[in-house]
Amino acid sequence: MKITTASLTFGRKGDDNYSIEIEDAHSHNNIMELRLSGKELALLITGLSGVKAECKIYEKANIAMRKEVKRVSMVSPESYDKKVVAGYVANDFAKYEKEGWQLWDDGTRSQQNEVGRHAYIICRYHPVDDPLKVERYY
Repeated sequence: MKITTASLTFGRKGDDNYSIEIEDAHSHNNIMELRLSGKELALLITGLSGVKAECKIYEKANIAMRKEVKRVSMVSPESYDKKVVAGYVANDFAKYEKEGWQLWDDGTRSQQNEVGRHAYIICRYHPVDDPLKVERYY
């Protein structure tokens, strides 16, 4: 079992469809999403226990971990074809992967770069000292 501080979001996903999203307050990774009807929501908030809901669990969520994000650049590929760019990014990224970094995405997004350079985003996670301590904005 892991302990962390959760960030909760309640939303409406259409007619008679509501959701409660739970994310880790440190890594901002989704942990779980619950979907329920208006009737199920009404039963829940009036105190009925055992109300059933569709539940999506994100098993790869980084719980009680702080995200570090870094923008790195490399020499621009000779083509702007997404497959070519993704291949160049994967090759360049290999040197960061050994240090625990992960690609934010496939690295093909357009970004403002200096001439002759292509930038992409990498991230990694570090354990937090106190998983129950977070800055609250309210």
